[in-house]
Amino acid sequence: MNHPLSLTPGNPYDRGDMISVVSIAKTLALHWRWAVAAFLVTFLPLLFLIYYQGDRYAYATIYKAAELAPGKTVLPLKGTEDFIRQHYADKIVRNLLEAQGLRKLPFTLDVTSSQESGLLFLHSVSSEKHAATIQKLHETIIQNTFENDTLFLENKKALLQRQVQEAREALTRLHETNPGSEVLAVRYMDKIWQAENQMAELRPGETLQQASRSLVRVSRKKKWILLCLISFGAGVMAPFCIELRKQIQIALEHEKATQPLP
Repeated sequence: MNHPLSLTPGNPYDRGDMISVVSIAKTLALHWRWAVAAFLVTFLPLLFLIYYQGDRYAYATIYKAAELAPGKTVLPLKGTEDFIRQHYADKIVRNLLEAQGLRKLPFTLDVTSSQESGLLFLHSVSSEKHAATIQKLHETIIQNTFENDTLFLENKKALLQRQVQEAREALTRLHETNPGSEVLAVRYMDKIWQAENQMAELRPGETLQQASRSLVRVSRKKKWILLCLISFGAGVMAPFCIELRKQIQIALEHEKATQPLP
């Protein structure tokens, strides 16, 4: 009885139907020129592109959000962050591209925040030639965020001022109509004190850092690794593509030769 893996005619496990390490090596050796050509054709343009971009630096803007009280921002920073991405950034970027005649931003734009510290961060990576554009973009986004914070802050301040004014008027009327009502008087005075204390804690937003460039350039390590992987992959695949094309041609010629004459 033959073993299931015995090399018999028609056996699906016959070595003729399997790709061995030797056959792979033979294919690479036979078409090594194609491997080198594919590697260079992929490697050289990408290498030029990396050097053409020049040294890249990180640019960071830090904005301290307006606060109702220490540690309590006027608006949740996560909401502000999402609003910038979905509304401010798209509109501002579109206007900036139209003004400078660009099709797309030549740099990245990331928006992050920290609710604990009340800080909003804008982060971009680009070469120095785009520093002015980054400065303008960051400044416009922060200015819109500041104006939005200020609007909410002024509304809150106006509400507190109205509460103080109403409490003082009520306290004045109380003294005129019922001067002996000390309980109500204390209540109104406490309301005035709380509102004034809240107004004293209001803090407007401010820019702590405006598109400051990092001292050290951004590492190209990841790009080099990606470049080598892509080029190596292209170099390895090219011989097999050539060999596949060759085998297809042989199969088509064999099929044509074995067809019966009409």
